[in-house]
Amino acid sequence: MSKRYYVYAMLCQDGQNDLGYVKFGKSCHVGSRLTSLRTNCPIPARYFAVIELRSEDRQNLAEKDLHEIFAPRKVSGEWFRFDFSSATDKEDFHAGCKAVFGRYASGMDQKNWSFVNVKALNDDAKEVRARILRSGAIVGFNKENERKRRQVNAWKELGSYGA
Repeated sequence: MSKRYYVYAMLCQDGQNDLGYVKFGKSCHVGSRLTSLRTNCPIPARYFAVIELRSEDRQNLAEKDLHEIFAPRKVSGEWFRFDFSSATDKEDFHAGCKAVFGRYASGMDQKNWSFVNVKALNDDAKEVRARILRSGAIVGFNKENERKRRQVNAWKELGSYGA
């Protein structure tokens, strides 16, 4: 199986106002990365968007360019602020992304974001954790303490999804 290269955007909004935050990043394991981000983010994730690119170089350059284009909106780290009710902010977001993807997405690459269903992502994470718990072992970890720690964390996370 060949390695896959993704750039993602996680769009978060706390529901109290129309201001939201977008985190741009990269990952080769986008499902587990988005699950981890969602779990660790204090603001609820509304949408996840991903684009698959052809190479690691394109992945790195696309993420870097997104950060540069949206630098005036930067809040902290890889987080950028947008007003989800503003037509101007929406247009800025789409125009910036389109410019970056036009540079790095070609041929068989995607040209736009693909949206990831948050519920489906949560369901997938829940199933993975349930499999870990049913198996009683974690592949690749030989240390008993590490296995137990991961099982405890899996139970906690599974409980937080309402299972």
